[in-house]
Parts: sequence; C-alpha cells; structure tokens
Amino acid sequence: MSEFEVLNLIQLIIANQYAILAQIVGLNFALVIAVFYFLYKSGRRMQGFVFAIYTMGFVMYAGILSSDSLQILAAENTLRAMAETESLSALGQNILATTRNQLGAVVNVATFVGFGTLWLCMAYFTFFWKRPIDR
Repeated sequence: MSEFEVLNLIQLIIANQYAILAQIVGLNFALVIAVFYFLYKSGRRMQGFVFAIYTMGFVMYAGILSSDSLQILAAENTLRAMAETESLSALGQNILATTRNQLGAVVNVATFVGFGTLWLCMAYFTFFWKRPIDR
C-alpha cells in the first residue's frame, strides 16, 4: 500500500467511528424519550426487555468501534514501517506524532469510561427514574 492509501484508510475509519458515535447518541435519545413518555410506568419485565435490546445495540456498536480501532492501529503500524524505509509526507508524520503522545491515550481512556458511564446512567434512568409528578 502507498502512504496515500494508508492515510485514506485511516480517514475513512475515523469517519466511520464518528458516524457510529452519532448513532449511539441517537440510540440514547430514543431510550430517554421512551422512558420519559411510557416506559417509566411499565413493569420491570418490559423495562428489562427494552434495556436488554438497548444493551445489545450498545455492545454491537462498541464492538464495531473496537474493530475499527484495531484497523487504525494496523494502519499506523504500516505508516511506522513506511517511515523506516522512506520519508513520509508532513501529514503522515503528523499522524504518527499525534498517535504516539499521551493525549491520544487519555482520549481513548476517556471514551471508554464515558461509554461505561453512559450505559450505567441509562440503566438507572430505565429502572429507577420516575417523573416528578408521579413521585
């Protein structure tokens, strides 16, 4: 693969990750609306079923994001191998520099902690939240 193809692959995978993140936000809004309008007064079985479906979707999206992340790591390793044999463009050098710094690690950890927190918040919201007028 040429450097251009590797950089293009990284760009496409990152765009795919952003689309998946937007879908996760949409999934959470859908659950919030469902809880707010009708799920808060339904039984535990219905709440459990809806939350199980939500969890399946959430896990599927997390799996796709994880797979995409592994592909990005492989593409970055390809760029590193190219950098040893030939000179990279400024963009290729910049991508390698930004992935090697601590900020990238912090962002990755914050993203996964955020996903876990989001799932826990939705669990609380689904099973324990009541409308203020119904308390």
